[in-house]
Amino acid sequence: TRSDITMVLDEQCRVIWQSFHSTRLLGIEPPQSVTPPHVFEHLRSSGVLPVIRRMLETNTAQGESLIHQDDGEHILEVELQALDDLRDLPNAQLLFVRDVTTLRVRSNLEERRRELLMVSAISADIASSLDVAQIIDRAVQQTLTVNNADIVSVYVLDDGKSGPLRREKCHGDPDVVALIPETLPLEDTIAGRAVRDNQTVIITDAQDGGSLSERLIERGLRAAITIPLAVHDHVVGVLQFGYRTRREFDMVQVALLESVGRQLAIALDNARLYRQELEQRKLAEVLRQVASTMATPPLHEALTTILGLLRELIDYERASVLLVDTPGCLRIGAQQGFVIDPEAVPLDLTRIDIADYPYLVRLFDERTAQIVSDIPSDHEWKTNEFRYNSWMGVPLISHDQVIGCISITHQSAGQLTEHDLRIATIFANQTAMVVENARLFETEQRRRVYAEQLQKTSYELVTSRSLDAALSTVLVRLKDLLEFDRANIGLINESQQVWVAYTSHPAGTLPVSTIPLANNPLMNQIVETKSPVLIHDTQASASSITQQAMWSEARSWMGLPLVVRDRVIGILSVYRVQPRGFSDEQFQIARTFANQVAAAFENFRLLEEANRQNRALSALNMVLSVSNEALTHENLLGVLLERVLDTLNLKYGVIHQYYVGSHELRLRAVSGLPVALVDPLNHIPALGLQDVTLPPIALPGGERYIFFSVPLVSHRVEIGLLSVSSGTAEPLSPILKTLLTNIGQQLGVVMDNAILFDETARRVTLSTDLGRLSLAISAQLERDAVLDLICRESLGVFDVQGAYIWLVNDQQLVGKMASGLGADRFAGYTLSLQESHLLPVRVLGEWRPRYINDIGNKRILPAEFVEMTHARSVMAVPLVRADVPTGVLLLVNVQDSQAFGDWQTEQAGLFGVQIALALQNASLFEEVRHRLDQLRLVNEVGRYTIAILSPSMLVDGVARQLYGLLGYDTISVLHLEEGELKVVTVFVRGQPFPTDLPAERYASLQTAAKQAIQQSEPVILNQVCYLQPDIPHLSEP
Repeated sequence: TRSDITMVLDEQCRVIWQSFHSTRLLGIEPPQSVTPPHVFEHLRSSGVLPVIRRMLETNTAQGESLIHQDDGEHILEVELQALDDLRDLPNAQLLFVRDVTTLRVRSNLEERRRELLMVSAISADIASSLDVAQIIDRAVQQTLTVNNADIVSVYVLDDGKSGPLRREKCHGDPDVVALIPETLPLEDTIAGRAVRDNQTVIITDAQDGGSLSERLIERGLRAAITIPLAVHDHVVGVLQFGYRTRREFDMVQVALLESVGRQLAIALDNARLYRQELEQRKLAEVLRQVASTMATPPLHEALTTILGLLRELIDYERASVLLVDTPGCLRIGAQQGFVIDPEAVPLDLTRIDIADYPYLVRLFDERTAQIVSDIPSDHEWKTNEFRYNSWMGVPLISHDQVIGCISITHQSAGQLTEHDLRIATIFANQTAMVVENARLFETEQRRRVYAEQLQKTSYELVTSRSLDAALSTVLVRLKDLLEFDRANIGLINESQQVWVAYTSHPAGTLPVSTIPLANNPLMNQIVETKSPVLIHDTQASASSITQQAMWSEARSWMGLPLVVRDRVIGILSVYRVQPRGFSDEQFQIARTFANQVAAAFENFRLLEEANRQNRALSALNMVLSVSNEALTHENLLGVLLERVLDTLNLKYGVIHQYYVGSHELRLRAVSGLPVALVDPLNHIPALGLQDVTLPPIALPGGERYIFFSVPLVSHRVEIGLLSVSSGTAEPLSPILKTLLTNIGQQLGVVMDNAILFDETARRVTLSTDLGRLSLAISAQLERDAVLDLICRESLGVFDVQGAYIWLVNDQQLVGKMASGLGADRFAGYTLSLQESHLLPVRVLGEWRPRYINDIGNKRILPAEFVEMTHARSVMAVPLVRADVPTGVLLLVNVQDSQAFGDWQTEQAGLFGVQIALALQNASLFEEVRHRLDQLRLVNEVGRYTIAILSPSMLVDGVARQLYGLLGYDTISVLHLEEGELKVVTVFVRGQPFPTDLPAERYASLQTAAKQAIQQSEPVILNQVCYLQPDIPHLSEP
């Protein structure tokens, strides 16, 4: 053809013939010399020479060359064909040079069309799916068919990772596929260079050497092209083609493959985005379901549901939600995948100490998620009973506080990825909201229940009949709100510094009755600091309470002070057998109830104070009303005592009056006591009333009466004692004691008024009696009758049992008249006026009455007189006339040692003056009568003297007259004979008396007679027997 050039080459490759088109196509002229030129020489200016040279040297039959001419580029196809049929030209070859430019253009256009169709088909095929595996599989199949490669593989980078490359698909020769690795590192690999440089890497012949060719040769490949799969300059993987033979890659093929790579990258990115969109949609759906769990009241169920939903997004083996139980300690809120040993501790009771696990410490300290991809190779990991090889922990954060974490584990190392961590973080945020909402819901529910219980408790406290019932109600309500095994309330005795048990729940579970605070530092700390204490584990606590104050089986304990007016009055103790049995919230509940208990104590104290004040006012008003009713009440103190006992709900009581002089208490009123107890209470010795309490009294039958006594005070002076008894061994309450003290002060005033009224009444009575007695005395003129009347009437007037009258006679007090004990021996009983310590002598000198109560051993009277009269209290009244003391009236009480008082002295003094006047009148009357008797006697003697001549008859008549008229006991006549006095006649009480008695019996008569003879005047001798005690007188029998 016109486009073909034909040359014949001989054995020496000389051009022996050529067609006429050679000049036009190759630009050469036919050989001009006779000798045929060598083909190399002939074609030395032609562009096909290199191809022909290589063909001849390599014995290649075909070749191709590109030449440039003025009309453009031409593709020349060169072919060598042996001419075996020419005998004249052995080994001759026929050289064809054909211009295939047009054909090649057509072929290339067809090939480009096919390639475009292939790329279009690949793009459509890839774009028809959003599944990564399917996209990659279709892309590999299509490119392998079109590109005639021995193997095609696709490697991708995982999201968020910087290597290595993971094989997604490999297709081609099975022998070669078996040598292709699952992963490719980014360092020192063809794929790594393509990823780093984001450029296509081409190796046409691995045998040419190079650092990256060795791995191709190891896998039986000679040529390869690696195309980066990039989207927006972000490489997501590589597309690799491998060839067993050397391969030249023209720009069109490279561009075509790069176009396929871009399409595949876009498809992978779309698939990734679609996958992410599906994941996000699924995540959103799961999160929607998680959000719906917020309405699930039980937190455990909500957390379990969340872990089940998390399994749909993350492939894990075990997962759990750990919540903060106490500071530094976690509890398991929910779990998935754990196989529980029936003999092991239940998971809900298991507690995890954060400090024991370094990654948990880091999670809570740094508030960041932690992931351990390969646990066996991690030296910081601390193993436990559950074995796994990868772990992930995500914190639960609420209000800037870590409230727990999600723990996820897997049996395979590296199974948990950063993508899983991001999903877990989202779940953790949702879980934290669920936990917080559940806690808020539970808190709100509990607060509502707490509020209702507190309102109910407050109502029951207000309406309780007693403090014991109120406190028992508090403990029962506390049991309804929080779980505990035992609880008790004890009060603090500040004076003795001890804890005193009061009540408990269940009843009868009090540890001990009292505990000294000095033996229990923790209770002492509560009292001093007024702060509550929570011990999670008593066995592990450094400051545990003593065994004495502690229930031995308790492991958790709360001690809460009962504070009233900034003062700890008691402690509420709550126990639980389980360690860590109380949460902080329960601790706050117990504190609230402790405040309720303290308020109950204060309310009942105020109520009791109000009742006490009301009772005090009632009692005081009653005392005032009764005392103001009538002071003339027959038994005012008795009526008051009964009213006081009735008001205070007491059974027994007594009132004593205190007598300072005798230092004794005298019974004034009694109520409720048996008659057998009255006598012992009549007189009770007492030196004073300070801290005086009536001693306990027991009856023979075993009844025992214990009294509480308060002084009766008037004008700041203790004048008596009020003693009461409840009839039981229980002591009176402090409030009642205070009330009795106030009543005692009011009763003291009443008693004082009653005493004054009694004294006034007695004075009136005494004045009346004395007036009547004065009239009676004035009506008597006989001295002895007056004295007898005074003694007898004084007994009734002064309420005494003895009255004794001495009259002054020559420096002596001589007993004249008496009524009472020893009255028969009182006549002539003398007291010397020199004995000034004696009460009768003393009042004569002072001219005013004096009384002595409880004379006892006091030397105010002669001992024999006291023994004779049995005197216990006495009053001496001087008998004074015209400033001249004439005698003493002594009033004696043998029954009452406190019989006399000041109120009697004034009246007694006036009575003494009246007695003295009466005695003076009687003396004057007696003297006048005596003078008359004397005149009559003189007349009678004169008459006898004239009528009777016998001396004996004269003496007899005179003696009888002297005795009858003057009352002389003894009358004797003595004659002086020869200087001796002789008794002639003796008359005793008007009768003759023998004169033949021994001379010493008349010694007193002779003494007086001798003195009269010597003095020649009458001699008066009084108290003859006292003056001469050794001389018997005639009056003796």
